[in-house]
Amino acid sequence: ALEIINKCLLISPHSSQFKLRKVEYLLYSKRNDEADQMLQQILQNDPNNSEANYLKALRIYQSDVMPAVNFLKTILRDDPDHTRARELYKKARDIAGRESEARCLLDNGNFAKAHEIFSLAIEIDPDHVLMRQDFYNLMGRASVGLKNFQRATEEFTKSLEINSNQIDVLQQRAECYMNMKDYLMAIEDFSRVCSMCPRMTNCATRIKDAEKLLTSEKRDDYQILAINRNATVDDLKKAYKYKAMVHHPDKHSNNTPQMRRMHEKEFKKINSAYQKLLRILKLS
Repeated sequence: ALEIINKCLLISPHSSQFKLRKVEYLLYSKRNDEADQMLQQILQNDPNNSEANYLKALRIYQSDVMPAVNFLKTILRDDPDHTRARELYKKARDIAGRESEARCLLDNGNFAKAHEIFSLAIEIDPDHVLMRQDFYNLMGRASVGLKNFQRATEEFTKSLEINSNQIDVLQQRAECYMNMKDYLMAIEDFSRVCSMCPRMTNCATRIKDAEKLLTSEKRDDYQILAINRNATVDDLKKAYKYKAMVHHPDKHSNNTPQMRRMHEKEFKKINSAYQKLLRILKLS
């Protein structure tokens, strides 16, 4: 699409319609710097261009929802019939309202309701990358409050998949692994925190704690899979799928030889524990 628009601009270089269309394509392609530069030029020449201001609001929205709500209000005040601005305003307002409510609930210890509302907020715009990064982190915190450490690690992981340099999220996930007695994964996360921020002496202490527990604590099959003794076959299968994915050797092919061997060993324990417990549960 950008290639076609660029050809159109060669034929008609002063067409504001083509320029605005290019800005929109650049925004959806995450080429924000180029989009910002073009928008600035358009608005310098025509500061009241409602379509250009809508695209500016869209750019703001992609970075931070609340300021976009306020900016969209001004657009709609001047052009109340701008359909796309009204649709974006409604979406941004809904997200901002849910976020405000959920953060308040989280701060007040109502973790279950906060988690539910953050989940609903993500569904409003699942393509909003920065919002997903932030909300998955907050959902993880709510899950920690509910002592659902496995779900918390999954949510922190989703946040880290968007931005792997979030030190606080790495720390929180490491502590979840400690609570799950998955000391090997805790060591990995604490080690990453130490490498990213060497001055954080606490993480070095936590690595030593995890290493000591890893070598000294004997775990039964239920503890290896982090399930309780009343678990069903479905619970077992879900726990096995999660644990096997976390420690699968292919996932750690770029790790140090020592860590690869440790994960391979843990992976074998997980498979062995799963087979034993599956036989027990099917007979019960």
